[in-house]
Amino acid sequence: MDLLQAIVLGLVQGLTEFLPISSSAHLRVVPALAGWEDPGAAFTAVSQLGTETAVLIYFRRDIWRIATRWLVAVRRPAARAESEWRLGWAIIAASIPIAIAGLAFEGQIENGARNLWIIGTVLILFALVLGYADRAGPQDRNLEELSARRGAAIGLAQALALIPGVSRSGATISAGLLLGLDRAAAARFSFLLAIPAVVGSGIFQLVGILSGEEGLPRRLRGHRLAAELPGHPFGPAVRDLPDRPGKPDPRARRDRRDRVSGGRGVAMNSYETHETRSPWNPARLTRSGARAHGRRPVRHRVRRGR
Repeated sequence: MDLLQAIVLGLVQGLTEFLPISSSAHLRVVPALAGWEDPGAAFTAVSQLGTETAVLIYFRRDIWRIATRWLVAVRRPAARAESEWRLGWAIIAASIPIAIAGLAFEGQIENGARNLWIIGTVLILFALVLGYADRAGPQDRNLEELSARRGAAIGLAQALALIPGVSRSGATISAGLLLGLDRAAAARFSFLLAIPAVVGSGIFQLVGILSGEEGLPRRLRGHRLAAELPGHPFGPAVRDLPDRPGKPDPRARRDRRDRVSGGRGVAMNSYETHETRSPWNPARLTRSGARAHGRRPVRHRVRRGR
């Protein structure tokens, strides 16, 4: 994958994230149609951070109100009659299933579930489910009437979105409609529910990328982050990220020092035995040479001219 491919896939992510058509499936199908390599589940998770930033900004007042009033209700039982108390618990209960399933089936999600036949079949199946839910759902409840039990049921539907082809928003909206929520309430709860799930997954994968645990080549790590650009409302500057420097091997550092000493014309008997003499005083062995011969290294002071 090069930078252009990452930007194209970021555009696909930004255009499909807010529609119930599975952005993760399109991030698998579009590269296959273009003849590119599969970007992987980690790329999909990280690229969603940009679009979720837009969700955070749009729902910032709702998030602040729910969080603050829920925390107040934790300490004041009298405040638990407010709808924010129930909505906060509904979001918490709905976020648990996808967290457990994501950790339990991480290997299958990143490998077997990304089969194109599975993705195509699931896309068709859940399109029919969404159409049925829109027609059969009673749609007689608003968001204030949502309980933690119904939130947990919607969370089970959200856990199915770990399979590419299952739209996370489509699954949660369908479950909300079947549980009686109207269209606006189901869509609003779906976007609020995406914040802990998508942001948590993206940060988890991002930490693995930056720490090098993903095994991604150095030149692609910045390109993976570049895919966030189209979905990010502020368009952050994108730059390639270097590998994290590891702890140097002391033996390699010692050999490098010996080679530098030899390059200055210092008398050396055998490089393999590390019999290396000091560049400032050829009569004295360096630390590496002294250790090789079992002798105590002699410290010497270098006088610098004024």
